[in-house]
Amino acid sequence: LLGDAMPIGSFFLEDLSASRHKGTMPIKPGKLNSGDTIGIISPASAPPDPKAIDRSCEAIEALGYKPLLARNARARWGFLAGSDRERASDLMGMFTNLRVKAIICVRGGYGTSRLLPLLDYELIRRNPKIFVGYSDITSLHLAFLGKSNLVSFHGPMLNSDFFKPDMPDFTLDGFLRTLASAEPPGSIQQGYRKKSV
Repeated sequence: LLGDAMPIGSFFLEDLSASRHKGTMPIKPGKLNSGDTIGIISPASAPPDPKAIDRSCEAIEALGYKPLLARNARARWGFLAGSDRERASDLMGMFTNLRVKAIICVRGGYGTSRLLPLLDYELIRRNPKIFVGYSDITSLHLAFLGKSNLVSFHGPMLNSDFFKPDMPDFTLDGFLRTLASAEPPGSIQQGYRKKSV
């Protein structure tokens, strides 16, 4: 164990495919509307450049949404953005905040999976929100689907995608088409102009 980390071996040994939600349709959260609040969390480490958080908020505002920073989004606890309990509390706080319609991760990284045994999956199931991230954030996606029956979204994160001037239109269009429309998003290649593999 490191710091206040909880043992996670038993969490991973549990067979998520034997979920009590088996046979029921997964819960898909509602779409984003202009002016909605998007929660910003750092479930692993905060970005090396603290100004990246400000640029991320500006990018969210430029899309017509209201950013809401989690308490520990900028925190430093060794290389992590707060202790495991603090980061888990940030995530749960966003799920229970009635104003928040979506949650986007600042970045992935080591430490994310340490949150898994600290989350209240029934509370998450009762408060479905759009949840976006990739890389180590995948552990949260799998836990949300397996334990809360919640659909989440493998998509761009704030530190590595949103505020960069060279973020492809393809990425932003796909993000908005998937999360801000009630219609199915269509082909993943829609709007992609380069040769595909």
